[in-house]
Amino acid sequence: MNLNKRSFNAKNYVMLICFIVFSISCFAQNNLSKQYNLQNIIQLAQETSPNAKIAKIAFQKSYWEYKRFKSDFLPQINANGTIPAFNRSISSVLQPDGSINFLQIQQTRNAGGVNATQRIGLTGGQIRVGSNLLRFDDVINNTTRYNLQPVSVGYTQPILRGNPFKWDKKIAQIRYQVAKKQYNESMEQVAIEANSLFFDVLVSQVSLQIAEKNVTLSDTLYKIASGRYNLGKIAENELLQMKLSKMNSERNQKRSQLNLLNAKSRLLRYLNKDTEEAFSLSQPKEIPNIEFNQDTAFAYAIQNKPRFLSFESDRLQSERNLAQAKAGRRFGADINAGYGLANQGETFNEARSNPTVQQQVSVGVNIPIWNGGKNRSEVKIALAENELALLNLEQNKLNFEQEIRLFLQQFPLAKDQLDIAFESDIIAEKRYDIAVKRYMIGKIGITDLNIALNERNAAKRSLLEEMRSFWDTYYKLRFYTLFDFESNAPIDYEVKVN
Repeated sequence: MNLNKRSFNAKNYVMLICFIVFSISCFAQNNLSKQYNLQNIIQLAQETSPNAKIAKIAFQKSYWEYKRFKSDFLPQINANGTIPAFNRSISSVLQPDGSINFLQIQQTRNAGGVNATQRIGLTGGQIRVGSNLLRFDDVINNTTRYNLQPVSVGYTQPILRGNPFKWDKKIAQIRYQVAKKQYNESMEQVAIEANSLFFDVLVSQVSLQIAEKNVTLSDTLYKIASGRYNLGKIAENELLQMKLSKMNSERNQKRSQLNLLNAKSRLLRYLNKDTEEAFSLSQPKEIPNIEFNQDTAFAYAIQNKPRFLSFESDRLQSERNLAQAKAGRRFGADINAGYGLANQGETFNEARSNPTVQQQVSVGVNIPIWNGGKNRSEVKIALAENELALLNLEQNKLNFEQEIRLFLQQFPLAKDQLDIAFESDIIAEKRYDIAVKRYMIGKIGITDLNIALNERNAAKRSLLEEMRSFWDTYYKLRFYTLFDFESNAPIDYEVKVN
């Protein structure tokens, strides 16, 4: 009987050694594929994912829109010309006695000039400078005439009509800042999405590892149980329970393989990579130790989040519409002044010598007298829209502030939960090791071993879920504040504009 017991224990140790060798072999095979950590995945997502590319294109569009707007306040220089314009026709000419005579004409006209305009943002006016030359040839009479304006300067200024340039400049500057902050926010949103997909794969990967170990372990335990059953040490019911456990483990393994395949496929599609690529993920080893004051973090959110700047942009747009509606009710005028030199002659030299002065001043007025109360109604509508916009903006601002404050209260809880999960995993692993040793020497039964195994597996899954929750909260903290608390600097992604 003692001989059989020693033989049975030897078989147990051989099976245990085989299990260890099998585990090492599986681990070595897994290492043949690419291995990524969380930071690798997030960096890849911010470089290659469709969402990141969309964010970059959206920012580039906003960048060039702002550049186009700024160019409107720079000198606009244009050259124009007609070379040549030929006319050969019969034209009617009114005679002094009232009759009409038809004459054949054959003419050519060549004209060219350079003109420049400049908006004045401070006043809303526009200045223009130009130089023009016209040559006229009468082919039939063989005559040529030149008309030269070597320089002309003009200025147009609206009076009491409001200054849309001033409002547009303020709004455009804020909108460009909003676009830059929205790009930073989009990159952090990509990090949140990549983090979620990363842990989908990591959880599935660890679940498969657990399932594979459970299959090997259940097979080993089934063989041990068969040996004990043959020796009459356990009942058939316990043997059948081990067989059922072995079959369940195999089924869970296949399910875990499918879950991992689907999770990897989703991650690779998000990264815009080949869905057949073989890779594995490594569990985050270091947890950032972040301590921050909630009021300080909230101040960063107000300073960096694009939504707060969007509130300011919407407020300015509402005030602009109100000012425009009020200007429509008032007396308005346009002043147009011009000064230049001009001359004409049969030759170019004659046309450019001794030019004469040209001056022009005009004042156009627009005085609303009566339009059935239309202007008054438009002002009232603009006042109501402005008041409604301000109330909505204030309410949205309060709601967003509340959302941020509630989130900032959650971050410390996520760190505490992760610390508890780490400790629980260590305890469950230690308890399982002890249970295996006690089972091998016959101190406990299969039920107690299964309980320890299930608690260890549950602790590992709980650790991964708490780790997922922590990193999700961590990247949401960056998203809500657009501030990097590890480097103690605002988040500002550099964008190469093509």
